[in-house]
Amino acid sequence: MREPEDQLQEVVHLGGLVNGHPENVTGALPRLAELVSTSTELDVVVAATIALGHAWDPRATRALLDHVPIDHPDTELRLELTRALPCGVDHGTPVREEAIAALIALTRDTEDDVRDWACFGLGTIEADSPETREALAARLLDRHPTTRREALAALAATGDPRALPAVAERLALEGQPLFERELEAAASLGSPELYPLLAELAEEWAADEDDFTELLAFALARCHPEAPARADQLEGQLIAVFTALATDLGIHGTTSGLYPHTLFIPRLNDGSAVPEGIWRIWTYEEPATFKVDDAAESYLSTLKMSFPLRIGKESRPQHA
Repeated sequence: MREPEDQLQEVVHLGGLVNGHPENVTGALPRLAELVSTSTELDVVVAATIALGHAWDPRATRALLDHVPIDHPDTELRLELTRALPCGVDHGTPVREEAIAALIALTRDTEDDVRDWACFGLGTIEADSPETREALAARLLDRHPTTRREALAALAATGDPRALPAVAERLALEGQPLFERELEAAASLGSPELYPLLAELAEEWAADEDDFTELLAFALARCHPEAPARADQLEGQLIAVFTALATDLGIHGTTSGLYPHTLFIPRLNDGSAVPEGIWRIWTYEEPATFKVDDAAESYLSTLKMSFPLRIGKESRPQHA
């Protein structure tokens, strides 16, 4: 058996190999999974957990879920597990739901930083289910300020109505600092109810040019009273432009949901959705500056690259 110092050096080496280098992941994962599951040295397990998070691969997440308990007595290990779990669990990955369930449980951890990172992780991977929303809503009154802010930002991103009064309360408070995550939550909600409060802030901060200036302007534009109607028009145009561009591929555009949480969903001729091509239209956009043609072309280009084999003979129109 190798000495703990040797194991730790090996884990650090493997972590460096996989961090930002996906070509090394397949070769390094088996050994990292072995070390995280068999080592009796806490330092090694912690380092292996960090390295598996850096792999950014659902197979690494699988190893973490199988071998690192979310209720482990060591706070540092639980924290590193919480940081690692969201890495590599995009929509459609096989371990996504299990990772989300683990993060939901970790939002109830006794350690402040673990709850903070669990809420952040749920927001990062755009987790949105009744269980996720309940977990995030429960943290809006958390004793830890950063956890409250991360929960608010993640909950607002889902469009849950419980985020609206919490954001409004923060915007209306005088004499207390406002944080970026709270302005981001306002932008995520895109609610005209928040516009007067944001406009008042813009007037107060008119002479300031800092990190909040651009974010406040974005939140104002997203919450403008005319934004929902304008967004509805643009979404219709986006469907038409995308469908015209994709006609020869047997794909047409559809949408689901309402601004600012509308999903753009390409569908094949049989009506089935293309999972690789579902986008949130308004995540980083606002109606006043949205460019329909650019968005349609970008969606189609990404779609062609992400699933070229699925755009096959069965979906193409037949020519004589």
